[in-house]
Amino acid sequence: MKIHILILLLVLGASALAQNAQGRTYRVLFPEQLKIKDLELYLFNGQNSEKIQPLRKTLSPIYQLPGGEITLKLTLNQVNQGETFPQETASAEISSDTTDLLLLILNDPGNANIPLKMVIIDIGDQQLKAGETLWLNQTKNTIHASLGNQNLVIEPESRIVSKPPSETSGYYKASFGYQLPKSEATKAVMRKSWWHDATSKSYGFVIKNARSTLPTIFTVRDRR
Repeated sequence: MKIHILILLLVLGASALAQNAQGRTYRVLFPEQLKIKDLELYLFNGQNSEKIQPLRKTLSPIYQLPGGEITLKLTLNQVNQGETFPQETASAEISSDTTDLLLLILNDPGNANIPLKMVIIDIGDQQLKAGETLWLNQTKNTIHASLGNQNLVIEPESRIVSKPPSETSGYYKASFGYQLPKSEATKAVMRKSWWHDATSKSYGFVIKNARSTLPTIFTVRDRR
């Protein structure tokens, strides 16, 4: 019996060490086209700066986050710990209980120092599970979605999580329509077959399209 207990303690200890070694992580995403071109962007995480590539609709590599409360700072030049930060920064606070997160970088014309802002989204397992999709409607229109057998209404400038369209990975039918403010009519946006990855968390974006009255809708899969 003592041997069994010792083995169990060793297994639990190894699991805890593995989790601590992995720590908490973040990935960066630029869902919209930046209005300022040819920027070199660096993200200071409380210990060091990471250079990030402003690739639209593409997740960055997985970055590690230090523990505790952190203030992320977005700068145009690399800044190391102990150095003075320039005025050209955008910042976002991360609480100590946040685990994994998604960091969105968006245009912010009102920021005189740097025309960008950061939005922190906690995507820990309590907020978003594998197979689910977090939808972010960044327009002023209501979006009606049919995702497999699930119907979803995404209110203007809101977020909502949709359940997996199936228990296993595979294709499913998705269709979207949008409803203008003060209108009951719904206009079709698109209809297509999408791939569902049951092992990944997904993010769905509805953003304004500068070249069309129809919004742009796309999804990104995140496996960590």
